Amino acid sequence: MPSGKRAGSWCENDDIVVTLERILQQQQHPLFKPLASLWFEARVLPQAWTFPAEESGVSGFAGLAHIFVVGEQPSFNPWPPKDKGRRLLYDSLVACGAAQAHLADIVKSRGKKQEWQGWSPELLRPHIDLLRRELKELQPQRLIFLGDNAQRLFFAHFPKCSLPARTVPHFGALQWVRSENRTSWCQSFREKFSTELKALGGC
Repeated sequence: MPSGKRAGSWCENDDIVVTLERILQQQQHPLFKPLASLWFEARVLPQAWTFPAEESGVSGFAGLAHIFVVGEQPSFNPWPPKDKGRRLLYDSLVACGAAQAHLADIVKSRGKKQEWQGWSPELLRPHIDLLRRELKELQPQRLIFLGDNAQRLFFAHFPKCSLPARTVPHFGALQWVRSENRTSWCQSFREKFSTELKALGGC
């Protein structure tokens, strides 16, 4: 444990370190160099955030399976390993055999809900260009969108994309579900994710 770090504590830098380690562990993979380049380029964007890897589980942005799980834009909320939304998404990926999927938001700078809608084309362009590179260089064969907003934003900029695609609810919707309904909502999410992944042919 790093000096001065309390047992059980977490900070976002922990996720960054684990993700970078996961990327470096894949140096023999033919897509290692483009993945590393994409990650470093994403990290220099203002208020940058990418889906983290976990030590014995999901690869997050470091994933190199030929399936992309695509979100819209990260929020400013912390996302520790025990966060209920994180566990819902990541545990569902593991259960479906999709732990190595590549997880990416279209807009990689944190923002308030759909903040990107107020951005100028010049501000949004670096994010779209980076996603275009992700698609070209990491060569996905299937897409799963996290919510209708992500699907609409994606196809607004990639209308000719012909990759097989499915949409599941965004895990963040869990916070708006009444407490007495959360167990059933989570079960429904897991079943939906599994069904749509199988419809695409798996990971």
